[in-house]
Amino acid sequence: RVVGSPRRALNGTPGTACGPPPSLVRAGCAGCRSPEQVDSIRGNRFHFFEEGIVKTYDRLFIGGEWVSPSGTGTIDVINPTTEEVMGRVPDSTEADVDKAVALAREAFDNGPWPRMTPVERAEILTKVSQAIQADMQGFAELITSEMGSPVSWATMAQVFAPTMILDYYVGLASTFQFDEVRQGLMGEVLVAKEPVGVVGAISPWNVPLFIAAAKLAPALVSGCTVGFKPAPETPLDAFR
Repeated sequence: RVVGSPRRALNGTPGTACGPPPSLVRAGCAGCRSPEQVDSIRGNRFHFFEEGIVKTYDRLFIGGEWVSPSGTGTIDVINPTTEEVMGRVPDSTEADVDKAVALAREAFDNGPWPRMTPVERAEILTKVSQAIQADMQGFAELITSEMGSPVSWATMAQVFAPTMILDYYVGLASTFQFDEVRQGLMGEVLVAKEPVGVVGAISPWNVPLFIAAAKLAPALVSGCTVGFKPAPETPLDAFR
């Protein structure tokens, strides 16, 4: 377990230290679905419900599907302003992680994502960026509730900035030389930059969506599949 600096609530009370234990997996999703399936993901919210004001998710996104976790544990998300529970997500197990990695590997070896062109993959990321921009206020308020940054700052730094990262890599997909002919000692050689496989990405609690975009966008544009784990303090924006 790697533990960072303790988070403090707005009233100065120490909060939970952040760190990346295998407590939550939203893995196996990136690259596991065909382009036609991506459009339907946003409507598939049977795993989400509200208990009063507590936003609760009871499923994990693994292998391109919302699936039940193998265990029964949950993680409470604490609003640092009120110190009250404002969300609840599954506490994944080692079996969930193994399943996510295996399915992400299967998606890389046999799925469509690595075999699409960079521009085709970038078109999917464009949809993600547009979806976030269409709900900037909602994301800003949610992230503020999770980690305590002012909504006015969260709108730009926590939400709009991640879309800038996505849009940057969308543009890079059409200009970056994935295949390059160079002059070698005995003649011309082809240097091909290819996806490496499954990428594991872990984001911290302080700028969760920003770091998620910074890790996911280059890996996805290059053709990798990704297993993504948000911080246990701020998982709700990833589930959203």
